[in-house]
Amino acid sequence: MKVEVLSRAKKQLKKLPKLDQFVIVNKINSLSRKDVKLEKLKDFKNIYRARAGNYRIIIKRTKTRMVVVIIGHRREVYNLAERLLR
Repeated sequence: MKVEVLSRAKKQLKKLPKLDQFVIVNKINSLSRKDVKLEKLKDFKNIYRARAGNYRIIIKRTKTRMVVVIIGHRREVYNLAERLLR
């Protein structure tokens, strides 16, 4: 499965500490494998989340690709997803 990262998510990633960036990039690279645990977000269609430490990666999933939409701290990423994806 092809994994794409939106420019908004890239900007959010660059603002994070280097160690956290490393963990998140490793998680994004492993998304194409089927053994990565993705949890569906309630009340959203085809929107999932992946955990990377204290950060969450919000992903829009289709049959052929996954698009990383938002990367953020667990405290604020769900409010941001609510505003951007509704």
